[in-house]
Amino acid sequence: MTVQELYSNIGGNYQEASKRLMNDSLISRFIVKFLTDTSYEKLTEAVGNNDEKGIFEASHALKGVTANLAITSIAEIAGAVTEAYRPGNEAQRATFDLAGNMSRLAEVYDRAVAEIKSFSGK
Repeated sequence: MTVQELYSNIGGNYQEASKRLMNDSLISRFIVKFLTDTSYEKLTEAVGNNDEKGIFEASHALKGVTANLAITSIAEIAGAVTEAYRPGNEAQRATFDLAGNMSRLAEVYDRAVAEIKSFSGK
């Protein structure tokens, strides 16, 4: 599988990743490091504990990591959670479908992790 195929499979933006990381070798190196990021686990734990501050912090971290790697399928959902749980956005939070967004996030996250593992041979 090529890096371009990987990005297609995970709902990423290969062109954006290549602008930031310059070549496929660097993209490959950094995309595999994504597997060690703990932001998603922290987010699911914060959601389970109904920890609004933790939800904001973990979703913001996940959004940042995935935006930098141009994994847009994850970054977009993490960004929506971040904005809903940003301090001061209580009105938006009241109508935000956290369960639905977390369900969608779990699907795209699990797919991305599986594809990256397959790509890296891990």
